[in-house]
Amino acid sequence: MRSDVLLDELDGQDLADRLVALERIIRHAEAEVVAVLDEADRRGSWKADGHASIRGWARATVRWS
Repeated sequence: MRSDVLLDELDGQDLADRLVALERIIRHAEAEVVAVLDEADRRGSWKADGHASIRGWARATVRWS
């Protein structure tokens, strides 16, 4: 998928197709985030940084609020 496409040049179907493609990317990325968090939790990686939980570790690591 090209990121240099100007949205104003897309027709309605092209916009819908782009939205579907972007949603697939987001879902894939979210699945990978969950896998990384699961592995970090399984290993107890969060303890090395002095965090009390995987949640605290993740919030500090990626600055989630």
